[in-house]
Amino acid sequence: MTNLPLAYRLPLSGTVLVEASAGTGKTFTLVRVLARYILWEGLSIAQVLAVTFTRAASAELRVRLQTLLHDTQSWLDAQHPDDDLEHLYRARPNTVDETLFRLRLAQAIADADTAAVFTIHGFCQRLLQIFALDFGTALPIPALLESEAALQLRVSE
Repeated sequence: MTNLPLAYRLPLSGTVLVEASAGTGKTFTLVRVLARYILWEGLSIAQVLAVTFTRAASAELRVRLQTLLHDTQSWLDAQHPDDDLEHLYRARPNTVDETLFRLRLAQAIADADTAAVFTIHGFCQRLLQIFALDFGTALPIPALLESEAALQLRVSE
């Protein structure tokens, strides 16, 4: 347990930058950091925010978080060998006993569809919807465009 993977060594406070090339495990690491906030720190799945650049990355992140939560539940029930899930469970803070860990995990699985995983555009759109009156935004909320290509084509006809 002394050689914990990066995903379990990153601090859960302050600012952390994870910069790496494609295929090096950024999503893997981010999913485990999100799981630590949920299972170790007790944040609800809706209280953690992940913002990505593309819809595909956002969808993948959401699916991989849900998969990790379900895999962790299966691992807890069967205790089949899995170093990664064992790290997630055994490296937890002393204040989080097995009962609390299981309770947080069950709640996260039940609320998995409320995970705040967005693209940058999706996150901005969500803020405009939630705080429309505070921002003085016109109602209905204008849609943010990810690409202006279709609009430019329509205007130029």
